[in-house]
Amino acid sequence: MANEAFDKPSEVQAVDGEVTVIGPGRTGLSFTSKAARETAERLRSAAEDAESAVPTKSD
Repeated sequence: MANEAFDKPSEVQAVDGEVTVIGPGRTGLSFTSKAARETAERLRSAAEDAESAVPTKSD
């Protein structure tokens, strides 16, 4: 991976009928509600995959 992963969640707001994602860092995006819902589902799924790939302390 080229960049270090952020350990701080983004700020998310509904603005003028769109979903705006700001940060961390200089990250900024706007989605339609449909694209935001699909992105949220993909993020949830990828987060679950990432969590299952990290060994627990008892391993």
